[in-house]
Amino acid sequence: MHRWMLIAVIVAAAACTSNDDAAPASTPTTASSVAPTSTTDGVEPADRATTTAPDDIVVPTTPENGTVMAAIVRGVVERTDDCLYLRSGTTRSILVFPFGTTIDDVGAIYPDGTRVPTGAAVVGGGGTRQLPVEASGNLPAAEINACVTPGVDSWVQLEQPAVEAILDHNGGIDGPVLYARNPGDGDCDYEAAAAIGELSLVDGCVGLGAEEEFRPLLWPFGTTWDDEQQAVVTPSGQVIAIGEVVDTGGGSRSADGLDQFTNSSGVAQQAGACSSTGDVFVIQSPVL
Repeated sequence: MHRWMLIAVIVAAAACTSNDDAAPASTPTTASSVAPTSTTDGVEPADRATTTAPDDIVVPTTPENGTVMAAIVRGVVERTDDCLYLRSGTTRSILVFPFGTTIDDVGAIYPDGTRVPTGAAVVGGGGTRQLPVEASGNLPAAEINACVTPGVDSWVQLEQPAVEAILDHNGGIDGPVLYARNPGDGDCDYEAAAAIGELSLVDGCVGLGAEEEFRPLLWPFGTTWDDEQQAVVTPSGQVIAIGEVVDTGGGSRSADGLDQFTNSSGVAQQAGACSSTGDVFVIQSPVL
């Protein structure tokens, strides 16, 4: 039988326009769980595990038995003072952690000691369910539903995650991958120019074209680099190895004209150093 708990997480929507200051994480206080007066799993109240968490984190008072979903879950952990999310592309879901997980000012700490900080790109077992949550089992429905904001229509269970990278919400660099700012719910100028070509690695950047015509790609937030496979991993989990053909859409920008997509000066500098043409292709459509 599996025991797990919920920790709700939501991040403030970041506009597509410049957002230099991330919302500061609150300094956590602790709130001990309360042992129940009756049980449903044969464990006496005095024998139950307890946990601590900040006042703003939802923690069930008992480690009730729960169902473990076995799909692959991937995304970036986000947070405000009130709740935690998992963002996958433009989708945000309220996070559900195993019972015994705690939260500090850095992020989540799993029962086995695994740390998952805010901004971590993670992959693990679990699954997604739609909101609203009905009052049942060990899910505190009222607290979960209170974390719902426009655009949030699901909660996600995340078990035994592996941290693939720590991403900067302003945009940044993971290995040779240049990635854009977290778009939040803001609107961006959308372009649909086609870009088709063989994915290549030139001067420390992933892009399209040979050295004399090389243009680096600016990938969506949540994209990471897999060094072992020499491949790009998109927010949806798609793996694109160097040498594979990329078919996508978006638009070209000069390396020093990426302010709409990233606040990172490092991205602009790296793109400028890599690009043979002085341009960067900003991916704004799914990669085929």
